Amino acid sequence: MFTLPASVHQHVWSKLIVSAVWFIATGVVVFLSVFVAAFNVSFLTDLASVFPKLFQQMTAYYAVNGTVFALELLALMLAACMSFSLQFYAALAAGHSFANHKMALSVAFFFVFQFVVQMAGAIVLVLLDEGPLHQFLLTLDFQLTGVAAVHFTMVALLLLTVLYGAIFYIVTTITLKKRLNLE
Repeated sequence: MFTLPASVHQHVWSKLIVSAVWFIATGVVVFLSVFVAAFNVSFLTDLASVFPKLFQQMTAYYAVNGTVFALELLALMLAACMSFSLQFYAALAAGHSFANHKMALSVAFFFVFQFVVQMAGAIVLVLLDEGPLHQFLLTLDFQLTGVAAVHFTMVALLLLTVLYGAIFYIVTTITLKKRLNLE
């Protein structure tokens, strides 16, 4: 990988772009496979009539919010794919920085990273439910409508996912810069 004259950041971003394309391609293939497996002509004609009605209802009821929901969801899915790829790549970079048992250590690092992420998520949820963060949010006295609450939640999830990815991006780049083992 490091035989090309490119920086560590360029290598990591190239891997992220390729993995995102593969995630999207896999999703499209799975979606099409479900249609092929459940192929029924009447189902397809009914489905073809449902999508325009669904779009019309969403835009009529939610106006621009329906489109924004879809864009937020797509951005969240793309950020999640890239962040999860960064977690894999960070584990591989950390595991391959050792001289022996590189793949075994990569798997171990993946489980350690996953454990840390799950514990951090659990701690955040507990703090949101009954900790000082919950008390702070109660003092702000948010009065959000249902639609605004969904937008707020989607943006908060997107920011947390980007933070999660940024942490693993930093771990990956530092590991590749400082502990690169090309054996």
